[in-house]
Amino acid sequence: PVAVVTVFDEQNRRELDEIGCLAMDEPLRAVRALAALASIRESLDRAAASSGAAAAMAPDAMAAQRHAPPAAPTEPQALSLLATIGIPIVAHRVVTSAQEAGAAADAFGVPVAIKVVSAQILHKSDAGGVALSVVGARDAQVAFDRVVANARRAHPQAPIDGAMVAPMVRGGVECILGVTVDPVFGPIVMFGLGGVLVEVLEDVSFRRAPFDAAEAHRMIREIRAYRVLEGVRGAPPADIDALADALAKLSCFAAANADWIDSIDVNPYIVRARGEGAVAVDALISVRGPVPLETR
Repeated sequence: PVAVVTVFDEQNRRELDEIGCLAMDEPLRAVRALAALASIRESLDRAAASSGAAAAMAPDAMAAQRHAPPAAPTEPQALSLLATIGIPIVAHRVVTSAQEAGAAADAFGVPVAIKVVSAQILHKSDAGGVALSVVGARDAQVAFDRVVANARRAHPQAPIDGAMVAPMVRGGVECILGVTVDPVFGPIVMFGLGGVLVEVLEDVSFRRAPFDAAEAHRMIREIRAYRVLEGVRGAPPADIDALADALAKLSCFAAANADWIDSIDVNPYIVRARGEGAVAVDALISVRGPVPLETR
């Protein structure tokens, strides 16, 4: 690309435009324009190489990631689907009675979270369908009855499949992994710090799927709060390799299933200290329209 900087009349400007030459009347604008073009070219080349590497790494694995969930996956079903593509998920049990909830809490032996299970209740906390830090069988039984009753009161028409009992995950850095399928660009993966921070800070990065772990590392380092993952105020560095691996796997899954995915929200994805891995605690998968019969 060539940029010419001078004072133009309209005829000369038109002639330069027709041959693809940048016609500028100020040097700084010309330099910035050329820098932007170079940056875009580098980004496109890197994305193409990363996408090609992701597809070439394991063609059979990419094909195996073709899935068809139920028309409206519940949270346990969404978590199970993530587990099939190699993303670690929190241990959990789906229970249908207070007695089963108590037994599950006893079996885990640690404080648990109890969340109502319904494909039609996406925001469980808003419906009173979540109980946190529940300890022991008796409290679990009470919590089960409470979250189910709250959910039924908030959403009388929604079918309720019971509740999910899972150990509380302590420590680590809360992150969010997301996917949306754009009508123009296709599947796009999003990363940021999770919990309420993603809404407050709006500090996220995006990539078109699929991509490999190397590109995921670049994506992670783009957020302003990256230093949190490196460890601040005495906190240990987070397992960024495990985080990058999950982002790359999610991108391949999104690319293989872009025809039916509307969005994916994994929040929080808790990244533990370096070498200790990470775990998905909550997951939501929205399906775009009816699932084709041949893939059900």
